[in-house]
Amino acid sequence: MEAPPGIPKSLQAEVELQLVSREQIRWIEQPVPRFFTAKSTTDVFCGILVTAWTVHEISALRPHLTFDLICLALCILLGIWGIIMILSPLWTYRRARRTLYVITDRRAIVFEPDKPGWITTVTSYWPDRLKNMKRRERKDGTGDVVLGRVFGPVLWWRKVGFFRVRDVRKTEQVLRELMGLSNLP
Repeated sequence: MEAPPGIPKSLQAEVELQLVSREQIRWIEQPVPRFFTAKSTTDVFCGILVTAWTVHEISALRPHLTFDLICLALCILLGIWGIIMILSPLWTYRRARRTLYVITDRRAIVFEPDKPGWITTVTSYWPDRLKNMKRRERKDGTGDVVLGRVFGPVLWWRKVGFFRVRDVRKTEQVLRELMGLSNLP
């Protein structure tokens, strides 16, 4: 199967490197890139509040006191953090453009960049790990196929799977065929 248009050549090359002998691609897609998701909208709102509070606090400081200099340094750090939060939709969009979902005749594979974007993490889901998948469908037919949860690096559970795919029902159907189940429930 040939990759759909718009998938970067670097990601296509990454897929070719991961496939084992005679493994065939049955489905391949990138998530729908969106600037504003529920998480990035929350981040922007919090970033605006943090940045506004920081600007207010900096304007109220009298820099001739040592304590005020420490507060100024902390406010500057908080201000930088707030600006990073405001810019989070750009990173969300960029991350979606560098994520790829593949279903072969043997497994489901997720290619996703790490947070800074320098390294691509490749995760394979074999048919026995797909038993508890759940479909979340939006009114426009896009949605998520959640394959499970993993314990994240910052002490919380995070969902794993295929997120913001264009035709979520077709995606689930191909995954069910991989598992040996032919029909949707």
